[in-house]
Amino acid sequence: MRRAYLRKHKQIEPLFAGAGRILDSDTTTSATHALGYGEVTVSSMDRLLDALDMGPDARFLDVGSGLGRPVFLAALRGIPSTGIEVLPTYVRVARDVLSGLRCEFPEFTKTPVRFLQRDAAAFDYTPYTHIHAYDYVFRTKDEVLERGFHAGVARAMTQNPRFGAFVSYKPPSALLRQGFPAGVIDEARTQKIRMNANLSGERRTAHIYYPHTR
Repeated sequence: MRRAYLRKHKQIEPLFAGAGRILDSDTTTSATHALGYGEVTVSSMDRLLDALDMGPDARFLDVGSGLGRPVFLAALRGIPSTGIEVLPTYVRVARDVLSGLRCEFPEFTKTPVRFLQRDAAAFDYTPYTHIHAYDYVFRTKDEVLERGFHAGVARAMTQNPRFGAFVSYKPPSALLRQGFPAGVIDEARTQKIRMNANLSGERRTAHIYYPHTR
C-alpha cells in the first residue's frame, strides 16, 4: 500500500511542474513563485502527515495553499482536504491540477478536495481538525493578518472537540508575540519536524501544536 502511495507521488509531480511554468509566466505571481511560495518537498510533507496521524474523521486545512501539494497529499490518504489562498492565480492553477488528478486517480473523486480564494484573517477555522500553515512566508508586520489568523485558529482549538493539531513554522514565543492567545497551546506536547523547501533548498522547522487536554 505504501509503495502504491509513493508511486502516485511520482505520477502527480509532472502536473506541478506544468503549474509552475504557468505561475512563472504570470507577472502577478512570478516573484512569489520564485521564492518557493509556501512549497515544501513531498518527502518533508509526508513525514509531517505521518506525525499528524489523522484518523477517518479528520478534516485537513492548508492555509496559504499555493499549488496545493499538502492538500493533495492529505487527500491521497483519504482525508477531506481544503486549501485557502489569497492570490487568485494560485487558486485557479491548483483547481486545474485537481481537475487533471480527478481524470487519473479515483481518490480525488471519492475524497472531498477544494481550493478557495479566502483571506486567512477572516476565515472560519472551526470545522477543521488539522490546520497547516507555512506561515514563515506570511507577510511580516501585518497585524491584521496575524491577529485574525491566530484568533481563528485558537477558536478552532478551543471550540472544536475533535481538534487535533495546528502546524506552524514559528516557535511558541513568536506566536505569542504576534498575538496568539495565551493558554491555548499545550507547549509541553509540541513536536518539531525539520522540513525542506522545494526551490530555495532551505530547511525550516515545523512546530506541531496541540490544544490543552479538555
